[in-house]
Amino acid sequence: MNPPPTIVDVDPIYLDNAALVIDTFDYAAAASKIECQPSIKSATFRGMKRTASFTSTSVESWTLSIDFAQDFETAESFSNMLFDNQGDVVTIDFAPIDGGKVWQVDVQLVPGGIGGAGGAHATTSISLGVLGQPRRKTP
Repeated sequence: MNPPPTIVDVDPIYLDNAALVIDTFDYAAAASKIECQPSIKSATFRGMKRTASFTSTSVESWTLSIDFAQDFETAESFSNMLFDNQGDVVTIDFAPIDGGKVWQVDVQLVPGGIGGAGGAHATTSISLGVLGQPRRKTP
């Protein structure tokens, strides 16, 4: 008889004090969503026997998605930085808990949108293709 499995504790992340660092600037105050997602590819082969079915999966790529408030009035804002540096490859450090574990990604910057609906805060979203995959940053 097998022993019962060990129960693994969990400490869920609550996103309300993150860090989004590029160079020496933390842009997390402008962001309402920061998410790094893998793109998964799955392929199945089915042979001519009922038992001949094989499925393989792989991570094809990663995307860093950021939703944020537009701010073109503050000189060093996230909006201005993206617009002024579009096309540049940078390293982004993302800590879901500021001061906690840090994930690092290399991305090519793209600008966010400009403008939006009346009577609301102007927000926009960007999706940045990650070069390679996220890395755990070691202290």
